[in-house]
Amino acid sequence: MQNKQTILVLTLFFTLSLLTVTIVSAQAGGLDTTTASDASLRTGPSVDYRRLSILPAGTPFRADGRAPGSGWARGIVPSGEIGWVVYSALNASPEQLDALPSVWTDTPFTLEPPPGPVPTVPPSRPEGGAGQPTPAAPLPAPVVNTAPVRGFGLGGHVQGFGDYAAQQMRRAGMTWVKRQWRYQQGQSGDML
Repeated sequence: MQNKQTILVLTLFFTLSLLTVTIVSAQAGGLDTTTASDASLRTGPSVDYRRLSILPAGTPFRADGRAPGSGWARGIVPSGEIGWVVYSALNASPEQLDALPSVWTDTPFTLEPPPGPVPTVPPSRPEGGAGQPTPAAPLPAPVVNTAPVRGFGLGGHVQGFGDYAAQQMRRAGMTWVKRQWRYQQGQSGDML
């Protein structure tokens, strides 16, 4: 009986030390994984943030941290792009990702890109020689409207008046915004 208890205690100790080493290495050097499916690389930990690119399944991803309580990991891909990917799109367990330190969009990023091929998005229609990928077109410059507002103005319907929505509307040159309010019987007019 004494022998079984000793073996059990040693096994438990060994398991806990391996877990501690794994967690510490994940926190110190990041966590290398790949995308499980096509995934959006975003500027922040939410679909409200701008999409930087779409990572094809199997893209190497080196995570340095996670957003507090949101299920998003921040990392870098072989091309050097840094961004956020939702946990469910990564080939790592939530426990592994939760072991990473908590970071935010303004936390400095210090890891090197993971080794691996830089993913390319296949062209929608072949151009040039057979099998030659077409380089991605550069993003268009944002629309800047400096003319005084007269007559027709560009605007949109929004769900909320957050800073991100306002910045994106300004960037697109929009001059007005609409938000629908659904009045329910019994509400006071002060809520408008």
